Amino acid sequence: MVIVKRICLSFAALLVVSSLSAQKPLEGTWLVGKKNTKVKTYQKGNEWFGKVIETDHPKIKIGTDILLNFKKIDGEWLGQMYAVRFGKKMNAKIEAQKDVLLIRVTKGFISKEMKWIRFKED
Repeated sequence: MVIVKRICLSFAALLVVSSLSAQKPLEGTWLVGKKNTKVKTYQKGNEWFGKVIETDHPKIKIGTDILLNFKKIDGEWLGQMYAVRFGKKMNAKIEAQKDVLLIRVTKGFISKEMKWIRFKED
C-alpha cells in the first residue's frame, strides 16, 4: 500500500511540474528580425509583455515594450504588438512552439506573420 501511495504522489508531482512549465510558453529571450534585436518576455499579473533588451535598429529604443497585454483566451495567445515602422499598436496572436514564437499581426485586412527564435546562451 505504501508503494502505491508513493507512486501516486510521484505521478501527481510530475503532473504539477509539467503543468507549471506548460503555462509559461512565452517566457524567454527571443531573436527578432534582421537588426540583431532581442526581446525579453515577462509576465505582469496574468498578462505577458515583451521588452527590447538589445538592438541595432535605429528606430527602436532599448526598454520599449513591443508585446503588450497577451492573455490566453480560448486556447489562443491574444494581445497587441507595437509596430515600430508604423508607430502604432496592432492586434496580434502568438502561437507558441518549443523554441519558436509565430506571431501574426493584423491591422484591418492586412496581416503579417513573423517567426521569433528562442535565444540560447552558450
